[in-house]
Amino acid sequence: MIFRILCIIVISLLSIQSITTYADQSSDTAKMILEKTLDKYDGLFSKNHNGIESISSKLLIKGGRNINIGNSGNMTVDLDLSVDLYAEQPNKFFLDISGNLGKAQIFLESEDFNLATIILPTIKQFTIINVPERIGKRYHNLQSIEGRENIMKNPILEYNGTQNLKAGKVHKITIKQASPSGQSSTVFYILDKKWDPVRFELADSQGMAVSIDIEKLNLKAKIPKEKFIPDTNGYTQIAPQQLTTAIMMQIMASGIGEVQKRQN
Repeated sequence: MIFRILCIIVISLLSIQSITTYADQSSDTAKMILEKTLDKYDGLFSKNHNGIESISSKLLIKGGRNINIGNSGNMTVDLDLSVDLYAEQPNKFFLDISGNLGKAQIFLESEDFNLATIILPTIKQFTIINVPERIGKRYHNLQSIEGRENIMKNPILEYNGTQNLKAGKVHKITIKQASPSGQSSTVFYILDKKWDPVRFELADSQGMAVSIDIEKLNLKAKIPKEKFIPDTNGYTQIAPQQLTTAIMMQIMASGIGEVQKRQN
């Protein structure tokens, strides 16, 4: 499901700073930079740490991946999305999405971090899905040192030097699995001396190739409480199994709306 994939991507980005054990061949410079990022964002994941407790950010997501659509085989889904992301400790996430897949809102807020409410404003429908267990477990692992060590055992960290991006001078770090069968990779671009991530590039053996640029980042943002509360008044609830069909309907509705605007 397309928006379930978005949940996985964004939550993974928030949790990626948790890596604390590395393969022996990993770069010491890469370790140091990621640990500085972890220290800065630690407070967002646990009540027991000081630091950042809320953020707001704008993400630009481009790329695509193959989606299994049952008996019809696989379908390549292109992504060209803008995501307003709000996160607040503990366990509160809200994503406001727009782009080539239409509009959607995703709310994640529960003690067990196991449910997501997805709202499709264009067609006035919503559903509640189970967050994949591995994502919920990964999030909870952030709240202890032992848990962090279990998130990604012995990855290889490569330091690829510095580059100049729009945000400024950045350090480029590539993370790969140490096992020979591991074909996934994540590339981080981390702002020099501030240690904020400004860009991610994700790829895997299933055909995913996605870039995520952080256009705006507000640390310690003051976020209204109602931002994290789904407003489904006037919306029809659908079963999780109907979500993919509903998204396709919304894409079609959005496309028709754009054509009508041009004609007017």
